[in-house]
Amino acid sequence: MRNKLINLLFIFCCLALFFVPSSPVLAQSGNPPAVDTNSAWGEVVDANGNINHAALTDGGVITQPADWMPSIPGIGNVNAEYHVYYTPSGNTVVVPTTTTYLFMAMNPQESGLSASVGALSGNAQNSSGYATDAAFIAGILSGNQSISDYTGFLSAGFTNWGDFFSSVTSGQTDIWSFPVGDIFNFLHDLTLTGLLQDGNYYTVLLLYPPDQCMHVPGGCTPEQLSLLAPPPTLVPDGPTPAPSACPLPVVEQGRIVRSGQLVYPNFPLVVGQDPDKTGVNISVTVYVEPTIRRTWTAEPVTECRPGPNANGVTNCTTKNGQAGHEKIVDWRCEEHVETYNECISFASTVLRLSDESKDWILNELSIRYPGAYLHNPRIALGTERSCSISETYDHIQTADPGWWDITISGQTSGTPITAPRNFGGAAGRFSVWLKETAIVK
Repeated sequence: MRNKLINLLFIFCCLALFFVPSSPVLAQSGNPPAVDTNSAWGEVVDANGNINHAALTDGGVITQPADWMPSIPGIGNVNAEYHVYYTPSGNTVVVPTTTTYLFMAMNPQESGLSASVGALSGNAQNSSGYATDAAFIAGILSGNQSISDYTGFLSAGFTNWGDFFSSVTSGQTDIWSFPVGDIFNFLHDLTLTGLLQDGNYYTVLLLYPPDQCMHVPGGCTPEQLSLLAPPPTLVPDGPTPAPSACPLPVVEQGRIVRSGQLVYPNFPLVVGQDPDKTGVNISVTVYVEPTIRRTWTAEPVTECRPGPNANGVTNCTTKNGQAGHEKIVDWRCEEHVETYNECISFASTVLRLSDESKDWILNELSIRYPGAYLHNPRIALGTERSCSISETYDHIQTADPGWWDITISGQTSGTPITAPRNFGGAAGRFSVWLKETAIVK
């Protein structure tokens, strides 16, 4: 509330004196600003003097103490107050209250006013500082303008009031106009925005490029700091390396798994000594593990290089946040694995008395038991047809003692990349006992 009262007081004083101080005169006395005033003001206002609020990012009102602001007896220290906006290109637009702007003009270095690169008001644009005869005379009286400047000021800087903002947005500088026409649009927009949004009276816009954002109330935004980053050092890409020579495809055929075992009893007897006809129970299992094909392809290894490529394209972001392009720096062989399932087309199980047991029966055993012979040394259990086989055969009657081999033979179905395969041979062994004999071969 205290700032509002002080603002009103100085508004009336300024209107009575027809005096509008302007700092860009001081700002233009140093090195030329690194900002394109054409595109800069074109982001802020249009050719009719209307403020482009839709294109600006509102940074809000900033109120902060400042050594260069006055201290009024009975009231105390007066804070500096501004409304801040940001343009799409990273510039900052500072809108000070009338009171704040007055003391900025009185303290241009300390307040950061001299760091701005342009001012736009009802009677000021860029380095001219004055846009009406009344304000020009007030500038002379205040010591901010000399009479000798007037002739050159008229010849170099006068703009028809209907074309004033067209000249501003096209990049013309050091211009002025009588406060009519489009300038009234600008003042109406600026005043109405300030009163309705903040309850303040604003008369001027100050423009700061990104490299002067440290002088702006509230400091630099992250986006502005990124614009201030030094340009990347572009290193020539050099030739692209040739693709690597990768291994040839490899096919690993799945293992054919065959197993057979005695389930019951632990010590089976020959038929003649097995009154309960228990026989033997045999379990068989057959399946094929998957076939694997491994192939390798050369894949590029890339890194993000700063700046665009030879075609002007940027398609990545470097580690420090700069736009860059993908560059192939190496190649790697990437493995691809394909899996193919394979089935059993058919499998036959046969029990065969081993050759050593046949020899034992016909020779050694026949000495103790004259007339001993081979009763049934081969027992066929049948053929199964299934993708994978797991079968149990119960109460098989074996008449010959000795070691029996469980043999399984058949054919696989093949896969889309391999042909069918035949298989066969012993898959397990069990013994059949003769009570009168302690030795089994």
